[in-house]
Amino acid sequence: MPTVIGPVRPTQTGDSVDQTAVGPLLSGGSTMFRVCIYHGMPTVTFRGREIECNEGETLRDVLQDAGLTPHNGKTKTFNCRGFASCGTCAVAVDGEVSDVGLREKGRLLVPPHHPNYDLRLSCQTKVIGDVRVEKYPGNWGTKIAKGPLPPVDEVDSAETDPAETDSAEFDSEASEATVD
Repeated sequence: MPTVIGPVRPTQTGDSVDQTAVGPLLSGGSTMFRVCIYHGMPTVTFRGREIECNEGETLRDVLQDAGLTPHNGKTKTFNCRGFASCGTCAVAVDGEVSDVGLREKGRLLVPPHHPNYDLRLSCQTKVIGDVRVEKYPGNWGTKIAKGPLPPVDEVDSAETDPAETDSAEFDSEASEATVD
C-alpha cells in the first residue's frame, strides 16, 4: 500500500513518486500543494529469489549485487561487462522496465538472438517497477524451447547447475549462430 504524504513542495527528480496537484495556486503566492504517493522499491523476482532495488537501476547490477548472475556457464567470466556487445546476459522480462535502446536492439538482431525470442539484455534494462525475470539455458540464454532455469535453491541441492555449459555446448551454439 503506498504512503500518501501532503501537502509538500515538489520533490527532486528521481524520486519514485506520483505528484498530483490538489488545489489551485494560493492567491498572490507561487506555492502549489501536491500529494506525493511513494510506491516503495521495485522488486525483481529471479530464479526463486525476490530482490528489492532502486528504481532506475540496471537489471544486471541488481542481480549481481544480490549474488546472482544473468550469465550461464563460461560467460560468467567471459562477457562484455555491460556494454551490450556480447548478448550473454539476455533474459526474459515481465514487468515495468525501460524501453529497448538502439545498442540493445542492434545486438538482439544478431544471431544467436532473434527478435521473436522477446529477450532483453539485462545490462541495458533499467528496472522501473516490479519485474519477473527468467534466464534460459545456453551461453546466450537463447535455448527457449528447453524452458527457463530452475530456482537457485533447487540448483544448490543438485550436483550441477543447468546454467553451466561445457565447451561442446558452446561450440554447438556457435555453429547454430552461423547464417547460410
